[in-house]
Amino acid sequence: MASDAVFIYPPIKFGTKEGFTLPPLGALYIATYAKKMGLSVKFIDSLIEGGSEEEIATSITSENPKFVCFSVMSCQVLNSLKLASKIKEQNKEIKIVIGGSHIASTKEELFKYTNDVDYLMYGEAEIAFYELYNAKNEEDLSKISGLIYRSGDDIKLNQNIPIANLDELPFPDLSLVNLDKYNSYYVKSLPLATIMATRGCPFRCTFCDQFATMGREFRHRTPKNIVDEIEHNLKNFGTKDFIFKDSTFTNNKNWVYGICKEIKDRGLKINWSCNTRVSMVSEELLKTMKDAGCYMIAFGIEAGTQHVLNLMKKGTRVEQAHEATKMCNKAGIETTGYFMIGNPGEKEEDALKTIKLAKEIDLDYAAFGVTIAYPNTEIYYWALENNCLGDKEWYMKENDINITGNTISDIKGGALNREDFPVDRQIQLCKKANKEFYIRPSYIFKRIFKIRSFNDVARNLRALAEIV
Repeated sequence: MASDAVFIYPPIKFGTKEGFTLPPLGALYIATYAKKMGLSVKFIDSLIEGGSEEEIATSITSENPKFVCFSVMSCQVLNSLKLASKIKEQNKEIKIVIGGSHIASTKEELFKYTNDVDYLMYGEAEIAFYELYNAKNEEDLSKISGLIYRSGDDIKLNQNIPIANLDELPFPDLSLVNLDKYNSYYVKSLPLATIMATRGCPFRCTFCDQFATMGREFRHRTPKNIVDEIEHNLKNFGTKDFIFKDSTFTNNKNWVYGICKEIKDRGLKINWSCNTRVSMVSEELLKTMKDAGCYMIAFGIEAGTQHVLNLMKKGTRVEQAHEATKMCNKAGIETTGYFMIGNPGEKEEDALKTIKLAKEIDLDYAAFGVTIAYPNTEIYYWALENNCLGDKEWYMKENDINITGNTISDIKGGALNREDFPVDRQIQLCKKANKEFYIRPSYIFKRIFKIRSFNDVARNLRALAEIV
């Protein structure tokens, strides 16, 4: 049976499968909305399915879809164009759309590289894609939020209008993906589910491009709607472990209390984790979260020196990393720390202090990556001004990329190649950081005492193999 639309999350490397990755919620939201509106859809996540360029293209065209929709990060854009070319070779009638965070940052730029792509979309595209599917003429196209399209020799770029009431969107349909293939380093049970409870971010971190897709204003789903999704997935898919993908989950404490109350009032026995900032937790809040099933918080700590944090416009203090992890340990919540090496103004001795901080604050997990100048970020423009990028459109070139647990840990093309702190040295320090953090007797004993099952042993060994 043919599909009206095939949604694809393209590979970062052809022919590989990621052992630790999560359902791609952005594309899944759009596919779910299209399905709810009556379209026949298929979803392909190439990160877990693998496949060569030819195999993936054939799996798409065999569906004989009217539309093929790619959702891409910068590290996926080149492979999406290769697939688009293959698809058009096999069936010129298929309309190809590319959206995702990369398009939100670069807008119409991709059109200069290809004639195989019919439309680009940026921003929130659930409603917009369905309108595109049903568009009959250019007048219809001109009214679609976030659509970028060719009109004769011109390129039209429509304004993006954020979705005001997030509760109106259907829950991402997990039946569209192979749920059993997703995994994470630290989940307590499988299968897992991911949730996006907010959109937008008002913070001004120099390295982040999230604002381009979701805007600067926080929008929250209601606690009832969020826990309805949890209960729905628990009953229909057996997911007891939930990962909130919001970058700053605790930005509104009363809202978090509301979610925890909903979970407790319904008697849901679940485990969940989230991300937030070290400046946005308190002992009382953490205790409430723990009582409602929170077992892990991931913090974007980024750097171990205050002057580097200030240059990143992070809005946090080094001592808050100590305070936040201590409060989490007291509450019985595990912690993950994310760190970056190679930021503007950072010297090697600063990076060594970052590694030292990661070991000092008693984290359960840590991830270290070189700083990447993603398009449309403040760091990107700094890199161009200071001649730290070999090519301003580095993402359109083949890059040596290594993915570790959903984190890009080795990518030279978009890194800041500074004379005083070369990329190769940054990568060496990331590898040094991983080894020094994980291969410590104190850390190994700590992990052994936290092992709950054979699956935990297998997962930890797989993770260790990827990291070191």
